[in-house]
Amino acid sequence: MKKILIILSLLAFSSCGGPPGINNEIRIKWSEPTDGAPVSYYILEVTGANLVKSYETYTTFYDLEIVPGIVYTARVAGVGSDMAMGIYSETSKPFKLTP
Repeated sequence: MKKILIILSLLAFSSCGGPPGINNEIRIKWSEPTDGAPVSYYILEVTGANLVKSYETYTTFYDLEIVPGIVYTARVAGVGSDMAMGIYSETSKPFKLTP
């Protein structure tokens, strides 16, 4: 059986929250792979105040509980229908919501 790696593009962070301390959230978005095996779901790792691992079927993730002043990074890997996990993307550039 030939194993095909799923390589994803680099992540993008954006702030979509309200005033400091109220509804602080970030959106993390990535692109689907353009070749290789189809993706069944993604494993998203977000580091910051805590390490968060999320299993996503879409290419956008919203974190509604970020802490202003904390530096966040993320990386993502795809998992194929055969349950084979691709390699993780490069770690995103650091993102910090300023208070």
